[in-house]
Amino acid sequence: MTDHSPPSAPTLRRVAAAWGERVADARRARRLSQADLAERAGVSQQTISKLERGRLCPHDRLKLRLAQALGIAPHELWAWLPAEPRADSGGSTSRLVEDHPAEATQGV
Repeated sequence: MTDHSPPSAPTLRRVAAAWGERVADARRARRLSQADLAERAGVSQQTISKLERGRLCPHDRLKLRLAQALGIAPHELWAWLPAEPRADSGGSTSRLVEDHPAEATQGV
């Protein structure tokens, strides 16, 4: 039987925190303020702040906007996420992206 239960709250918090760290690191490496990144991505500075503090896990469209605003390929924002095996797939989407980044971003 396949487990289709949603991820646990601690897992979501870890993912949100990891996203936040990655975005903050990329932003700082480009010497952008939160306001600069927000303007480039078309979101509020509060959204960037929440994201970087791990209070917000971005949806796919926001991930793409952030990648464009940071001048990096979309897969670079999620290829680094820690892999956590799922009972229904035997792996994780982050592992899939690491192994096949081109396929993961097709149609984007």
